[in-house]
Amino acid sequence: MRTILIACALALCSAAGCSSKGDCQACKSECGNGVVITCVVSGASGCGSQPVTQFCPNGCSPTSSSQCSATPVDGAAGLSCAASSVTIQKGALAEQGTTSVAVTSFLTAQTRVVVATSAKGACASTTDAGVGNGSSGEAALTLLIPLNYSGQSSIGAGASATLTSWNVGTSMAESHAATSGTIFVSLNQPGGGTIGSYDLVFSGGEERGAFVAPVCDICTLK
Repeated sequence: MRTILIACALALCSAAGCSSKGDCQACKSECGNGVVITCVVSGASGCGSQPVTQFCPNGCSPTSSSQCSATPVDGAAGLSCAASSVTIQKGALAEQGTTSVAVTSFLTAQTRVVVATSAKGACASTTDAGVGNGSSGEAALTLLIPLNYSGQSSIGAGASATLTSWNVGTSMAESHAATSGTIFVSLNQPGGGTIGSYDLVFSGGEERGAFVAPVCDICTLK
C-alpha cells in the first residue's frame, strides 16, 4: 500500500510540473482542463515551493490570483469532464486496454467516485448501477467514501467499493463488492471533484489505480 501511495504522489507531482533541485522541490504553477496547480512556500528553509492541486469548476483565468475564474468561462456550463485522468495499474479495468474515465458526484452523506473503461460505463454506473446500459466487455469501479473526507479509508470502516463488469457478447452486468483494501483521497473538493488512489481486493482479484475525478455530466459523453 505504501508503494501505491508513493506512486500516486509522484504522479501528482509530475502533473504539477515540479522537479527536484538537489534536496529541494521546485514547483511550476499551471491551470488547464479544469485543474489548477498552485505553489505554496515549502516548510523547509530555502527549498522553494510545493504543488497544491484543486479543481476550477468555472475554468481557468490567467488574470485571477487563484488562476480560477469566478464565473463560467465564455458561458461554459461548469467543470469539463476533460479534467478526468486515470492510471490503472492492476485489475479488470486494466485488462480492457481502453481509455478510462473518472467522475465524482456528491451524495447526501457520501462522495461517489466512478472509474470506468468508458464514459458509457461510467454513466451506467451513476444512473442505474449499470444493470442495463453498459457495453460488452467493459468494467466500472464505484467507490463510496465519507463526504468531505481526505485521507485513507478502509473497506468496511467508512468506505465501500463495487466492481461492475459486462459479460463479453452480452449487455448483462455482474457486480461484486470489495472484501478488503483501502481508498486514499488527497483532494475532496465539494463542487469540484476528487483526486486519489485505490488498492482493493475482490473475490476475483485485485484492483489498483489512481484517479482525477471531476464533477461533470459524464452521460453527455457516452
